[in-house]
Amino acid sequence: MDWKAKWLRPASDFGNAAPVFSTDFALSRTVKQARLFITALGVYEAALNGRRIGQFVLAPGWTTYYKRLQYQEYDVTDLLRAENRLTVTVGKGWYHSPMPGFSASDFQKGLAARPMGLLAQMEI
Repeated sequence: MDWKAKWLRPASDFGNAAPVFSTDFALSRTVKQARLFITALGVYEAALNGRRIGQFVLAPGWTTYYKRLQYQEYDVTDLLRAENRLTVTVGKGWYHSPMPGFSASDFQKGLAARPMGLLAQMEI
């Protein structure tokens, strides 16, 4: 995956509230295929034009953030219209919260000190 997108992060700490990122865009031509590549520092739920994208719960799932960050790819062709709104809610998840049953580590404390983030790229 060749990421051209840049990380989005909230301007301030929301505490326990989950920030919502959204963007509106218009299409002037018929779309052959559209794919959304998305991940988060935290967990996310994405919607396009009010319809949930994918079936994952708490995507991208647990990972060891020190070594890797999983991303998902979704075919969103059938969800597109002439006028569109992509909305993504990002929760703390395992990135920003302690894992039950695991010992606290300096690395996890460091993650918790940084804001959650979203990386999303749609290729049409």
